[in-house]
Amino acid sequence: MLYGYVRVSTKDQKVDVQVDELVAVGVERANIFVDIGVSGKRASRPGLDALLAALQPGDEVVVTKLDRLGRSMIHTAQLAQGFREGGIGFKSLKDSVDTSTASGRMMFNLLASFAEYERELIVERTLAGLEHARANGRVGGRRPVMRRPLALQIKALVDGGLKPAEIAKQLKVGRATAYRYIATYEEVLEPSPDAM
Repeated sequence: MLYGYVRVSTKDQKVDVQVDELVAVGVERANIFVDIGVSGKRASRPGLDALLAALQPGDEVVVTKLDRLGRSMIHTAQLAQGFREGGIGFKSLKDSVDTSTASGRMMFNLLASFAEYERELIVERTLAGLEHARANGRVGGRRPVMRRPLALQIKALVDGGLKPAEIAKQLKVGRATAYRYIATYEEVLEPSPDAM
């Protein structure tokens, strides 16, 4: 079965040109999945999700351009790799990608290699940035959310003899969060050296 996928980023844009191009290569209108006004940055899109759910081995997915399918080159390559692993063909009309031909597979493999290279560069830059931050005394992650009013509330609950599970229930947080609060509230309440 031949399936098509089209996407436009804003509701003002029309899908007619993309749809007409897919119909011209043999995709039936009923088999064209559409996302209108949905950014390519979103991994989950109703039309794309429905297309992926409909696919069976032996089917083929056709898009007018690669950037209509994935939110990035990496995401597009991952989708196309999933198609290949599922026995599903993939074709991009304007990008010389057609996994049913040798030259199309070569082009796809080149694009996938560039996407993998891009992903590895991102990982390297992220790790280098984290290492630099650690070397300068900074730690990644969220900033602590414990403030003095919350620390005072936890102190009152602990002084009142409540157990961690009861404190979690009172504060409407998970038990792990309650244990973390109990372990750190005294640090927040300690007077700072500047205040002495």
